[in-house]
Amino acid sequence: MTRKLGNFFLIVGLLLLVVFLAAPTKSSFYFNFCFGGMALLVLALALRQISKEEQPKSERFSLLRKLLGIKPEE
Repeated sequence: MTRKLGNFFLIVGLLLLVVFLAAPTKSSFYFNFCFGGMALLVLALALRQISKEEQPKSERFSLLRKLLGIKPEE
């Protein structure tokens, strides 16, 4: 669940940064979009890091390893 929430915040944060870069007017920049986008990106990366799952051990080339007598790395 936290990974999905992190993905959502990542998309919204990137969207806010795009709006900040695409919407400057003559004399005013919308810095709220910039700061909000950066805050959401930091939050998203933290949530994604917390929910990072350990990758299962790869079974690729297991037959070739058996034939060559190579022991899998631990």
